[in-house]
Amino acid sequence: MDFLTAELLAKTGLFQGISSLQILKLFSDLPVTRHNHTKGSIIAFQGDDYTHLIMLVKGKVSAAIQDYSGKTLRVETLEAPVPLASGILFAENPTLPVTITALTEVRTITFSRKTLMVLFSRNDKVLYNFMEDMGNKIVLLADKIALFRFKTLKQKVCGYLLSLEERQRVDSIYLPYNKEVLAELFGVARPSLSRILAELEEQGFIISEGRTVHLMNKPGLREQILKD
Repeated sequence: MDFLTAELLAKTGLFQGISSLQILKLFSDLPVTRHNHTKGSIIAFQGDDYTHLIMLVKGKVSAAIQDYSGKTLRVETLEAPVPLASGILFAENPTLPVTITALTEVRTITFSRKTLMVLFSRNDKVLYNFMEDMGNKIVLLADKIALFRFKTLKQKVCGYLLSLEERQRVDSIYLPYNKEVLAELFGVARPSLSRILAELEEQGFIISEGRTVHLMNKPGLREQILKD
């Protein structure tokens, strides 16, 4: 591994808190592969055996599911730096459930499950970061499932804000995702989400300051959920 590759990996969550020099030492005798992908190219296909972790270190990709009729459903958009499909890697049947497509010029770094296991044994911080990433993905999936019970986008947003208040136990909550990820969580375009947040603010229910949202009227938010 060269120093540039180590620097790229150091920016990813998997190697958070680990310096480029430490990464070079960790990979001193381990193989990695760097790939460049053009916009629109397929990085991995739905149904592929996923035995090598793909680290997205530059660019943006989409993960989409295609059904038997040929219809495509975009599951999420991912932007570097982030590992791709980390939860699938150690599954009993590690088959990729989505097709990953480059939305921009993309660079990836790939290494095997065996290499990752060696890294875990050499540095427990890598193991902790990997487990945290999988845990965060489970929380995101649980949030998506919880939103199914709401009919409208406004109900979803109000319900989500109140759930964060219960989770964080503060009136001024911190949004764990940026608006692009939140829009995908709610299954809408980002402008639609921004419009609902602006509406809630105009009505005095919330005050937004970046990713911090002050809940000014929690009973009012609950009333919005109960509306048909």
